Amino acid sequence: MFALAETVAPDAAQPAVQIVRELVLLGGWSPWVQALVVALALGILGLTLYNYRALRPRWRRALLVTLRACILVILLAMFYQPAILEENTARGRNVVPVLVDTSQSMGLPHGEASRLELARAFIREHGDLWDRLREGNDLVFHAFGQELSDLPDLTEDADALAALPSEARQTRLMEALAQLRARYRNQDLGAVLLLTDTIDTSAAGRRARLDPSGEALVRELDAPIVTFGLPDDGHLKDVSVAEIVANGFAFVMNATSLDAVIRVHGYEEGTLTAHLLENGREVAQEQIPLMTGQTDYPVTFEYVPRKLGKQVYGVTVDHLADEIYGQNNARQVIVKVIRDKVRILQIVGQPSWDERFLRNHLKEDPNIDLISFFILVNQDSYRPVSSGETSLIPFPAQELFEEELGGFDLAIFQNFNYGPFKTREYLPTIAQYVRDGGAFLMIGGPKSFSNGGYYGTPITDVLPVEIPPRFGDEQRVDTGEFQARLTDAGQHHPITRLMLDPATNQSVWDHLHPLQGVNVVSRPRADAVVLAEHPTLRDDRGQPMPVVAVREVDKGRSMAVATDSLWAWGFQAGNEGEDPRHFDTFWSNAIRWLIKDPEMDLVRVRAVRGQVPVGEEARATIEAYRPDYQPAADQPVEVTVRRRDEGSGAGEGEVVLRIPDGRTDAEGALDVTLRLDAPGIYEIEASASVVAGRRAVGTDLFVGTEVDPELETVIGDGRLVKLLAQASGGSVQSLTTAEPQVEPHPPRVTRVMSRRHDELWNAPWVFVALALLFGAEWWLRRRYGYL
Repeated sequence: MFALAETVAPDAAQPAVQIVRELVLLGGWSPWVQALVVALALGILGLTLYNYRALRPRWRRALLVTLRACILVILLAMFYQPAILEENTARGRNVVPVLVDTSQSMGLPHGEASRLELARAFIREHGDLWDRLREGNDLVFHAFGQELSDLPDLTEDADALAALPSEARQTRLMEALAQLRARYRNQDLGAVLLLTDTIDTSAAGRRARLDPSGEALVRELDAPIVTFGLPDDGHLKDVSVAEIVANGFAFVMNATSLDAVIRVHGYEEGTLTAHLLENGREVAQEQIPLMTGQTDYPVTFEYVPRKLGKQVYGVTVDHLADEIYGQNNARQVIVKVIRDKVRILQIVGQPSWDERFLRNHLKEDPNIDLISFFILVNQDSYRPVSSGETSLIPFPAQELFEEELGGFDLAIFQNFNYGPFKTREYLPTIAQYVRDGGAFLMIGGPKSFSNGGYYGTPITDVLPVEIPPRFGDEQRVDTGEFQARLTDAGQHHPITRLMLDPATNQSVWDHLHPLQGVNVVSRPRADAVVLAEHPTLRDDRGQPMPVVAVREVDKGRSMAVATDSLWAWGFQAGNEGEDPRHFDTFWSNAIRWLIKDPEMDLVRVRAVRGQVPVGEEARATIEAYRPDYQPAADQPVEVTVRRRDEGSGAGEGEVVLRIPDGRTDAEGALDVTLRLDAPGIYEIEASASVVAGRRAVGTDLFVGTEVDPELETVIGDGRLVKLLAQASGGSVQSLTTAEPQVEPHPPRVTRVMSRRHDELWNAPWVFVALALLFGAEWWLRRRYGYL
């Protein structure tokens, strides 16, 4: 196979036209057919040699073999069908894009000029470079920051060059290169030039390495990437808080730590002071001695959170003289401060399987601090027991209900009758504890609800169910077996959500192990939510009797479980091959709801971003739910946004936005936006009357910062552009270099203008030659006696 080429000189603006000729084979036979034909030809030639082995003299034998070989060659040529392919091709012009960084960091000073001015000077002063690149290439200019945009020819438009902005709030180099590849998908790139300060605020810039997608992008560009960056001449001086590493949560009154990295450029002596701020107020500081040759200084702060909820912690460093930018000397992080343990008071009227399983569940949770009291002996005991046979202590009713009750998150009365223990006088205290924000759970049994003498007591005022009176020894307990039935409200409530999928959850409830015995209740309270009901028993209204019900009581919550046989979901279910985890899931959900886990709030506020630069819009989503946890559609919501003062807490500070008449959509959601005009800690509070008698409230925090993501780092390390140069065969040079070096790829063939085949085998002379050879061989074979 061979190729010949001749070039027709084109116009400077048109592609070069070239005529290329090459030998091609048009047979198109499969490899196995070709092998068969070649083997056949060789076999024929071998038989010819064998047949003429006795022919003398030798020149006669050679003559016949040669004739046979020539015939075979012509036949093979006809089999392969050789032809001359003639193509008129156009060799196109490559594109050489020049990408100019127009991000905010390009407006920072570098010596006496800004970084962007250095880029302008580079474009103005290197006309010979641009002229050289235009030879065989199309030179184009683009701006990049958050995205790629077109620019006019900056070498010819002085006004456009002078008007170049530095306003992009992020630099995403890899995204700009991807957009560049998409824009010139059908054209070859000769080279890619970057005029930048080498700062990249994207994930690729922070990683400073090329992932597989980045490597694939460089291969697709198929052009050297040449970067012209800032000269390293000692003009760069800056101190910044480069990084904060902190847990997303901390425990109140427990010492914890926060790590930060202070990045220092251009300062090699002296001492730097770093400060830890809590909600804008200083709580700790560290001295950092500066050392020659060191850039990053790790620092660790120890602190003790003293307030519950989300708190804003910030690290700041003192400003030094001649810093090129001072707003990156601070960085904040939001930490959720929670209780280290949930304190639960459990009072049990008598030992039982239900008590044992619930107590084990509570004890196995490391986040629960459990205080349990068990009544082992009372007036209903069947035999007298001496004090020497027990370890009983007097029931500390006064200490528990007057002094310590407020320190518990949840109080549980499990099959407990208060009467024999002189606690009736403390029942109003327990009811008030619930109204003030506490949680109360009553679990059934022969000594609970009406059987425990609670009818007419203040406790019934906070229960989610009304109970009937008890006369004499009358038993208000049904001892039959039953299958608890999930209500419509229970299908959505987080307590009874044993499985995430609603259909699967309903199936689980349909197949839970049957329960044994239930306390009789009169009816649910008007503002209660019934989660599970009895399949056959009816209450005073003629409706299915509640078995599990919950209620919001002023600031607190209460729950009633009118049976003492839930332990069957754990023990008996597991013994019969069913899933025993439903018992633990139910009680975990119940406790989370009772203690007001924020994930189960009826009004939830979520700030979209934890930190929002001043001048941008902060966004938040508010979700409202009814007490049965179905979305509260078209629900009136009042929204207040406050900017907290230094050291202030929840609900304090200047109101910057109030929406008194917001309404949720069909999904129970409301979106709120606010354009920030000042830095600070912002609190979003939303409230809605989704519970009769009170408003549910949700809050969230975000930080308004004067530091844009683009300016958090104002001195680039150049690692990403060096990797791009290495991967593409480019280079990294200075914007102040006197002789920039760029070697673009030469243009490649881009299209075929015409194509023609000249078939060498399909000619009259081939058939004439074949006939003459066959005739000559026949005549000689006859003369030599081989016919």
